[in-house]
Amino acid sequence: MPNYAPNKTIWNTTQKKFLREYFHRLTLAELLAQVNTMRKDPATYQELRHQLNRMNLKKFRIIHWTSEQEKYLIENIGIKGNLELATDLNAMKLTKRIFDSKSIQKKIKFLGLKRTTDMLRAIVERHKENKRYPGKVNGAKNGEEKVCARNGIASWHIKVNGSWRKKSVFLWEQHYGKLPPASTVAFIDNNPLNCDISNLELLRKGKLSKERRQTVNRISASWMDNKYNLELIDRVRKQEEKEAIAKQPKAPEANKIKVRINPKLEIWVRPGTDTNAIKAKYATN
Repeated sequence: MPNYAPNKTIWNTTQKKFLREYFHRLTLAELLAQVNTMRKDPATYQELRHQLNRMNLKKFRIIHWTSEQEKYLIENIGIKGNLELATDLNAMKLTKRIFDSKSIQKKIKFLGLKRTTDMLRAIVERHKENKRYPGKVNGAKNGEEKVCARNGIASWHIKVNGSWRKKSVFLWEQHYGKLPPASTVAFIDNNPLNCDISNLELLRKGKLSKERRQTVNRISASWMDNKYNLELIDRVRKQEEKEAIAKQPKAPEANKIKVRINPKLEIWVRPGTDTNAIKAKYATN
């Protein structure tokens, strides 16, 4: 048996194979959680980083696109979404690196390409017809308003041309034009929910207005004592927490590995499971 240095973390062949296979598919936190299920002594985050460096695995390695891949991207950018493009490019197996929607978006920006509104609508309609790549659709229309809480401060936002903007800034620009450089819109009564134009004022961002800006960006004690405002902030926080939980990956995808048994059957198994034995079991059935 080889003589290892004291307290040295030992990685067996199965663990190294798992790291190499799933390095580009999982985050470091997910890698650590799953590889520790194969170990008697759990590894630390730093030990995982050291082992990945020894294996020459780097997250930010550049993807070298082939001319065939670039041509496919340019020809299909108007009819396919980023996730579908990534799936198709991975199926070509022309590069070792796994494509994802983020790498596709970076390449689109690098090439100076841009989808029009009609292209985006066509992609969404195509996905609906094929019942593939479902996504969360923001149904808010232009002109709709909502209350958002940031750093414990609730304020009104309005949907304008497909984007959410602060209602106070939008109203000021509607009355007086675009904000000058290094300027901000403040509330005279320190109530960020009172967006009446008579309650708005323009302040310069500088040393002279520093004290005033610190005041207007903080909810006053008298306003916080209002029970209605406290309940409103609490409702907004609960809604944001609910949306954050909904965006988290489902348990099977986060903790297990997908194994394809046949073209029509896929199952999820725990890391370290003998996949050959499982495939043989289904084959006999």
